[in-house]
Parts: sequence; C-alpha cells; structure tokens
Amino acid sequence: MKFFEIEARFPEFVEEFPQPAVAYVAGLVKVPAAELAKYDLAGAKRHRKQIREALRFRPATLEDEEQLTAWLATEVCPVELVEDRQREALLVECRARSIEQTRTAPRCWRCSSVTRARSAWTPC
Repeated sequence: MKFFEIEARFPEFVEEFPQPAVAYVAGLVKVPAAELAKYDLAGAKRHRKQIREALRFRPATLEDEEQLTAWLATEVCPVELVEDRQREALLVECRARSIEQTRTAPRCWRCSSVTRARSAWTPC
C-alpha cells in the first residue's frame, strides 16, 4: 500500500520494493523476507482493489485520456517544451484526479505524445 501511495501505481516486479522496507514488513509479520518473491503481483487483483478503494484511486479510462489530452494541449504544452517536464506535470495531474498509473505504458504518457504532436502543428 505504501508503494502505491508514493508511486500512484502498483509494482510490476518484486525487485521494485526497497529491500529495507521488505525486511521491515517481514519482521512485522514474522515471515522470511525471501517469501515476498513467491507473491504473485500480477494475480493480486483483490489486494489491488482494496488498495484502490482505501486510497480512492481508479484505473485510467478512455474518457480520462481524452480529458488529459485536452488539458495537456491547452495548459502544459504551450508553456513547457521539455518532454520529461510534460510527463511530470501529467503524472501530477493524474494523481490530483486520483487516476492510477502503470509503470510501462500509462495511458497518460500515450496521450502526452498525441498532445505534443497536436500542439506542434499550428495552422497558418
């Protein structure tokens, strides 16, 4: 749950957990830290649902993608040209809207590239 609070996404690999955190939690529940490697992150749908509900987050939808694309085009891209900063602004906005992200291919990053393409073309 703490990982989601910090990252606004679920880990995809056990290796993403900081080892001191793993050791600490393992000590609390009196389980060897190595047992975490057996946990099926992909199959933890029930836990993910509980965490989303507790933190009031939700997965991104196509409607979110459309709204965020429009937000990027009007609010961010005209004033911020650096792609990493655009992505950071987008992630901050997603967090503010309680939209969950994924590590490898967040919907919002896809709409960021669409928005940049749209804002690069201006009619004469």
